[in-house]
Amino acid sequence: MKKIVVLLSRNHGSNQQLLSIAKYLYRDFQLEEVHVSLFSHAPPLFPLYHGIIRLSKRLGSNHPVTKCLKRLVLRARPLSLTCSDIVLAKTGRYEFPAQLLAAGSGARTIYLGQPRRMNSKAFDCLVATPSTPADPATIFLETLPTSFTYEAFQKSSSARADKKLWVMLLGGNARGYTYTDQSWSALAQAMLDLAKAHQIRWRISSSPRTGCPAESLIKQIFAQNPGYLESFICWGDNQRKSVMDCLCHADMAFVTEDSASMLCEAVNSRLPTIAIRPDNADHNNLTTPLAVYHHQKGSLLRTTCGQLATIDLHHWRTTQFTALRQCWTTQWQHQENRALTHKIQGI
Repeated sequence: MKKIVVLLSRNHGSNQQLLSIAKYLYRDFQLEEVHVSLFSHAPPLFPLYHGIIRLSKRLGSNHPVTKCLKRLVLRARPLSLTCSDIVLAKTGRYEFPAQLLAAGSGARTIYLGQPRRMNSKAFDCLVATPSTPADPATIFLETLPTSFTYEAFQKSSSARADKKLWVMLLGGNARGYTYTDQSWSALAQAMLDLAKAHQIRWRISSSPRTGCPAESLIKQIFAQNPGYLESFICWGDNQRKSVMDCLCHADMAFVTEDSASMLCEAVNSRLPTIAIRPDNADHNNLTTPLAVYHHQKGSLLRTTCGQLATIDLHHWRTTQFTALRQCWTTQWQHQENRALTHKIQGI
């Protein structure tokens, strides 16, 4: 059976993106989740790795010399690949491991983002997003791969009827985004003001980075006005709910801008989405380009904690909001098919 080998890292978000690609786009492949690393990432050894890759392509992946050399430089369990298989990777530490595993087998290599340690032409497919650019990109996705597809969201929210339910997905501190007690208080008060002005109820979901102090501040503000709170799925109270379940039946989505995955999931659901950042937010290489891209496209609106209550949401929604037209899975399939056609035709 054909295999898709996902190289897992310590980054949960990156792993989820790779696993989503395998789950939704390569369903007829056997999934293998692999922990692999180089014994050394020292740049002076890079020519050695390149040499092993070239030799493996010449001798084949099953040659004893090839196997021995790979064992010397790779920390990984034995893996047998064929030309029908795919190796899927992201982030710089996995460029050489992906190429070393695939070398000599004919397996395709797919990489998310721009390779930093190898020539981009070494990979069969480069996947770009607004936050992970790549040149030349084989596939460009408007969002990062998400844990659910638009089709799945449609099915789960087919009974959506509550036009007075808004969802707030809370992240927390990240590079370029620092939330203070003042930030959380301003956000919670703005939410309450919006609830009163629009006569809606909030469904709030926090995450590990939100923290108990922030959760407590929000609880205190809504404790005096419980009628405007549908539910608070509080991470600190060991309450859990998937993002898709949180978004179901909602009329609008509000997301703190520090979480690229939650931004993508909200935009991919095609709900009007508001991205909220601290008033003193700085640039974040992952989330800021993503939020700016979709702000310019009209699929979300950027604002700050302090400005949230002042936005004319009805005007933006009725005159500027433009929902995403295609799920990332559809974008991938169309572009992959086009690239394959061009390769066959020699374009």
